[in-house]
Amino acid sequence: MNVFDGAARAGLVALHTSGDAGGSTIAQQLAKQLYRAGSDLGGTLEQVGLGLKLSLSYSKPQILEM
Repeated sequence: MNVFDGAARAGLVALHTSGDAGGSTIAQQLAKQLYRAGSDLGGTLEQVGLGLKLSLSYSKPQILEM
């Protein structure tokens, strides 16, 4: 599974439910911890986008260190 699959899955679940998609990528989990966006649809989509940016900018070991 690549980063786009996880981001797309999280985005689709956010659009259809108010719950957590589960199985978010490490980068999405880091974005959630660093940026504490709201838990509404906009916040969830923001976390997905930030996670995607992090995963494109940093390697997985770098993200784990953060």
